[in-house]
Amino acid sequence: MIEMKKMPASNSSEHAVARGQIYHFLELAFGHPAEEGIEYFRRESTETLLYETLEKIEDSSAFDKEMHDCFERFFENLRKSSVEKIEGDYIMLFASNYPMVPCPPYGSLFTENEHKRLEEMTAIKEAYQESGLALSEKHEELPDHLGVELEFLQYLSFREGESLKDEEGEIVKFWRSKQAHFLDRFSVPFVTQLALIAKKTEPDNIYTDLLCAIQYFVDHHSREFAAATFYRSSQS
Repeated sequence: MIEMKKMPASNSSEHAVARGQIYHFLELAFGHPAEEGIEYFRRESTETLLYETLEKIEDSSAFDKEMHDCFERFFENLRKSSVEKIEGDYIMLFASNYPMVPCPPYGSLFTENEHKRLEEMTAIKEAYQESGLALSEKHEELPDHLGVELEFLQYLSFREGESLKDEEGEIVKFWRSKQAHFLDRFSVPFVTQLALIAKKTEPDNIYTDLLCAIQYFVDHHSREFAAATFYRSSQS
């Protein structure tokens, strides 16, 4: 597992912005594959940019090698597979399979019992609203969709970066608390279960590697704030 040094979360605006850029990449990569998008992710320059952005995150050496291996396999398989194979892998894992869909990308299916799913989606919407966001009635996805959660974590990281740049200490704390809560309450349990199921049921699926990379990244993000909490409590 990833080991984090017991130190405060970074005070670098570049760090937070780079994290947000990675979430933006993950959101786009997770979207339903279309030929134009597939060609973008097949480019070596796209993979290079991802790794360069990861290196901007302080203590990037703490990223588990397995995360990089997942990304490498994801890109490699995109390049060597047909568009039909890529689309088929996406559908098989997330949309349609027999006798059941292995990884429907909705958090409330994994973090709560079925009869509490509506309550869970309401809690997620409240987390968005408390951070100044509201989903449009015309929004295509439910609030607990993985793509929506990744977009939200991107937003929170960018807002943290803006506050760090402006040296607004209390506002930085606000955005970090929102990230820590959302990761611990929703994203980490959700993505962990998705990745475990995907590895068990569809180990050779292209998108299983992407899910595993997402799992490592949200885990790293969560541990960043856990390390900061440990540091503050040890100094008091």
